[in-house]
Amino acid sequence: MALCQRRPYRYFDMASVSGVRSKLSGWFHRERKEAAPRTILIVDSNTADRRATAGRIVGLGYQALEATSAAEAVTQLEQHDPEWVLLAFDLSDAHDMERLERIRELAPEVQVIMLAPTYYDARAAEAMRRGAVAYLGKPFGQDDLRELLTRH
Repeated sequence: MALCQRRPYRYFDMASVSGVRSKLSGWFHRERKEAAPRTILIVDSNTADRRATAGRIVGLGYQALEATSAAEAVTQLEQHDPEWVLLAFDLSDAHDMERLERIRELAPEVQVIMLAPTYYDARAAEAMRRGAVAYLGKPFGQDDLRELLTRH
């Protein structure tokens, strides 16, 4: 019976291996992109609530814009391009649904989340029928806010 003959082991040329390595690393290398933080406009006349919400938003990695009235909110929408608006029901300078409709007219692509004084506010259902994507009852936590923002 004939013995199996082995082929001699070949060593790869080191120059060719490093050439392949540099090609592969070039394919998988990605330039790091600097991402501007996404912005959220908070419209709430209650200073303590508005600042607490802004702190939660910044904690989630977003940029917070603040407005105390519907008029300020319109100005902020004209100057900036927020992705979301957190709109409180209890503003003094306009009726609840008028503010929501004005924001929807001005920036139809912006998602509006209503900030209700309680979880069981009857106005929340009406606001959702008129274009709000969700509502949060006060007090709410950072996890509640994160869940809403990642869901929409």
